[in-house]
Amino acid sequence: MPKREKGKGRKCLKKRKPKPPHKFLPPAVRMFMRVDEEVSDHKAAQQFHQLTESTNLDLIRVNSRIIRVLNPHPAHLLGGRRDNVVALWHGSNIENGLSILRDGFRKGYRGMFGAGIYVGSRVKAQGFTGGRLSLWGLRSTREPEPGMLLKLSVALGRVYQAPEAMNKLKRAPEGFDSVQGIKGVTKTWDDRKLQHDEWCVYHTCQVSLLEIHLID
Repeated sequence: MPKREKGKGRKCLKKRKPKPPHKFLPPAVRMFMRVDEEVSDHKAAQQFHQLTESTNLDLIRVNSRIIRVLNPHPAHLLGGRRDNVVALWHGSNIENGLSILRDGFRKGYRGMFGAGIYVGSRVKAQGFTGGRLSLWGLRSTREPEPGMLLKLSVALGRVYQAPEAMNKLKRAPEGFDSVQGIKGVTKTWDDRKLQHDEWCVYHTCQVSLLEIHLID
């Protein structure tokens, strides 16, 4: 029986190279992230402006992953007070992140502490950029996906430390400006305890965008 020539009679299957994570980002975001010496940081910021339609933000690119807001509006409490202002983080997928940049923050409808804007440490926030963590950051759930980390200036004011979930809140308890869930103390709906600190504020004036970090 004659020997079959190598490569004949069967299909040679080429191994497909997995697409790098940034390939799943919108084309305009990939263009912005690409390091290109011919594209100045100012022009890159203009490209990002066109992408987000965020005409109320003055943006400048720090590098291919970080965009900074120039002259951000100061975060403040109702009445203009700037009490207990700290830097915290908010994590989001790409779609919701672009919506925030375009339309500003909106109060969420669900959460441990009701309808508000949730912020936390960078580690906590990164769990919400692409499904790395569950709703309360308790366990790993899905494969990482591209997302955005938003560094914010947050006026916490007087903080109410919640012993357990208070999901029907529409504003902070009387005499307080924000609510905090405490790591290892605050109980979730299923009687577990938070693994990361988190805060909830109830007025959009309490948050101000400082930086945008692109995660792939």
